[in-house]
Amino acid sequence: LHAYYNFIKSKFFKQFINELNSDRCNLECVTINATSAKKNSFLIPHLDSISEDNNRKLTINCIHFIDGNDDDIEYSGETGIFQDNEFKDKIFTPKTLKNSLLIYNSKLKFFHGFQKMKKNNYRKAIAFQFFHND
Repeated sequence: LHAYYNFIKSKFFKQFINELNSDRCNLECVTINATSAKKNSFLIPHLDSISEDNNRKLTINCIHFIDGNDDDIEYSGETGIFQDNEFKDKIFTPKTLKNSLLIYNSKLKFFHGFQKMKKNNYRKAIAFQFFHND
């Protein structure tokens, strides 16, 4: 895990993230966390509070799905992007929880979260955020 964190904090990965944004802002990794989720875990669809922060013009959130139950992905912790806070108006959901990466701008006004997980379902992920460094 230490080597993984070092890679996320590396100049190479910082350059990769900075090349993804059209403004070529100077983004810095500010948080990294490893999580696991299982039966009854959920993440209510929400807007990140950073979306209201006028002092930041760009915030990139990344969720690296390490492993999960792809046989029942909707109820295995797939973090989706939605227009609403009820999982009804889907913009995007991942197709796999096995070594895939979701990258989005947390400043945009959309909801993200995942449904209550069912028995025998699981998800392992590492999330990291890049903030614009003024």
